[in-house]
Amino acid sequence: MISSLCPLCGQSATFERPPDHDEYTVTCARCVQFRITGPLLRSFERSRANQNAGVIDLLSHLSELARATHQGGGTLNLTVDNWIDYGRAQRQKNPRRKA
Repeated sequence: MISSLCPLCGQSATFERPPDHDEYTVTCARCVQFRITGPLLRSFERSRANQNAGVIDLLSHLSELARATHQGGGTLNLTVDNWIDYGRAQRQKNPRRKA
């Protein structure tokens, strides 16, 4: 288990990675728990370092979605193929709300 910052909300988080998989289960106080692929995790880290406002805005909505999904009994699974659609859909549901 690794401790670092949550890629969605930036708070302290733990990361669990199964052997032979480039996928992580992230647990933090704000987002609760979600899964993210390694390539997407690294992309989010670069976006935060470069202060990419468009990506950072969607991350706050993904944080909200991760919490809601967990409260509904599921786990949000984020990949390079789905994160933009999930973030935009959540932003449309709650356009002014941030994590």
